[in-house]
Amino acid sequence: MDGDGDDRKLATGVGSRRRAALVVAAAASLAAVAVAGWWATHPSAFDGRGNKVGGPASVGKAVSFPLGIRPRHRIVLREVKPVVSGTARADVTVGICEGGYRGDIRRDCGDLRPVAGYALEPSERFNGDLLVTVVPRSPGTVVIKGSRVRYVDGLQRGVQVDGTDLEFTVS
Repeated sequence: MDGDGDDRKLATGVGSRRRAALVVAAAASLAAVAVAGWWATHPSAFDGRGNKVGGPASVGKAVSFPLGIRPRHRIVLREVKPVVSGTARADVTVGICEGGYRGDIRRDCGDLRPVAGYALEPSERFNGDLLVTVVPRSPGTVVIKGSRVRYVDGLQRGVQVDGTDLEFTVS
C-alpha cells in the first residue's frame, strides 16, 4: 500500500465527524428555538377558575357581576370573552369599572372602559373592577363558564380560561 487508501479513510472519517457535529448542533439549535417558542406562547398567569354564582334575571334587565379574574402577577389584558352557553339569548359584554364596583354599575362606574390595554394587578381582594354585564333577550338560562383571557405577561403572550362561573335563570 502506498498510503493513499489510509489517507482517504482518514479524510473521510474527519468529514463524517464534522457532518455529525453539524447535524447535532443544528438539532440542538432547533430544539432551543422550539422551547423558546413554547415558553413565549404558554404562560400561566392564573391559578385556576373561581367560584360559581347565580340567581334570577329578567328579560331586558342588565345584570352585572365581577369576573373574579386574579392573576398571580401583573398582566396586560388584550381581550376577555366570557364562555357563554345556555338556552336564553343574551348580550354579554365585559368592561373595566374605574370607580370600583360596589353593586350599582351606574352609580359606581359610569361608563365601562374597554378591556384592551388594561393592566390587571394581583390582589388579595376580589377584582371587582373587571365586570361582565349580561342583558337577557329571552327566557331560559344564561351560563358563563369562566372567560377566555388573552393577555401579555412580560415577553409572553397567552390565552387562558379563568374567572367565576355564572348561571342566571331568566324569566
